[in-house]
Amino acid sequence: MQKNYDPAVNNGRKEQEKFKPEIDTLIPYYLKGEMEKNAFNLVAYLRESGLPLKWYGRNAWKAKCKGKPICSIFICFPGDVAYFGRPGSSPFWIVSLTLEHVNEYEELIIDEGLQSIFWDNVFYCVWSPKSGKTGEKRGCASGKACAGGRNVLLIGKEIKGLCRWRPLTPGIWDPDKMTIDIIRKLLNWEQQARSKV
Repeated sequence: MQKNYDPAVNNGRKEQEKFKPEIDTLIPYYLKGEMEKNAFNLVAYLRESGLPLKWYGRNAWKAKCKGKPICSIFICFPGDVAYFGRPGSSPFWIVSLTLEHVNEYEELIIDEGLQSIFWDNVFYCVWSPKSGKTGEKRGCASGKACAGGRNVLLIGKEIKGLCRWRPLTPGIWDPDKMTIDIIRKLLNWEQQARSKV
């Protein structure tokens, strides 16, 4: 635990900017049971792999590889709509992967049957047919005519209506132990690909 940082008292953005709390301080405060165990498991793996997480925003940490983001973790809590507008009343966490070289190990992903981690965790446009929204379609970013999203080929499958402003790589909510193992594998492949550049 970090000295002088108490998440019960110092959890506003300004307080976090001052203390830049380590993720270990907030995991047990917000996440319980299996979520807590899985979060600590991933954080330990990141450290062992030379990818330590650094605070970069309220309840947000980022790991870098060769100076570029590779993984971010967000801890979210009830009423915190800033993170993807997830409904629900209990705290949760999100692992967001930045896999810039995925095309270099796409065959490994397919051979091991890991495509669904991408397909099931992409960010759809708020106005895509999947959203069910109707009305004037202006896009979600001010002055950006993006409504309807984009269609892409992602790990061998055409996906329609993806958000134009979010990366193609997954944002995974409340990953379980099996999903953490897949995340570790993907991060390892990404590190290997980046080491060749």
